[in-house]
Amino acid sequence: MNVTAFLAHPDDELMCAGTLAKFVDAGDTVTLITAFSDDRSDELHACVRILGIDLIELAGSERLFAWTQEAVRHFEPIIARTEPDHLIGHRVVDNNTSHVPLGQILRTIARKNSVPLWEADSAMPGGIETTALANNLLVDIDAQFVRKRQAVQCYASVMSQYPGWSTAIDQRDLLNGWLLHMDAA
Repeated sequence: MNVTAFLAHPDDELMCAGTLAKFVDAGDTVTLITAFSDDRSDELHACVRILGIDLIELAGSERLFAWTQEAVRHFEPIIARTEPDHLIGHRVVDNNTSHVPLGQILRTIARKNSVPLWEADSAMPGGIETTALANNLLVDIDAQFVRKRQAVQCYASVMSQYPGWSTAIDQRDLLNGWLLHMDAA
């Protein structure tokens, strides 16, 4: 199976890093497409090496961070190159101003091409989606948690800017039951 995660920025993959690693461990081909790259490119590359996923890193343009036909036409062939059987993207109820339109763009592409779509929670521990419904699917990443933790550690720039960020992600995973051997996907 080909799994494609279409996300806005470097570090957004951390919200689903354990899940991406789980797909890799199952023998699936996993590609991360980042719509916008910044000065954390080295950290992003280190992270995808740990997770064992492929990367398409786009320069991105702020005008494409809008839910428009132009943006859908721009991103659709890039996503199509990965021949996705499954898509992962941002929830459209995310409060990040670039996540929302990319989530809408991916919903459009998924519907148009009849590809299943999982919308992942915000990478920010505890989330900032104050009005969003709770998750309806939790993925058991017990076997991938160490790799997810190593992936988080790749982002030294974020950890230095937000002390406690790494620990908060661990706590979010614990509270969501990902380390409690849940019978989930």
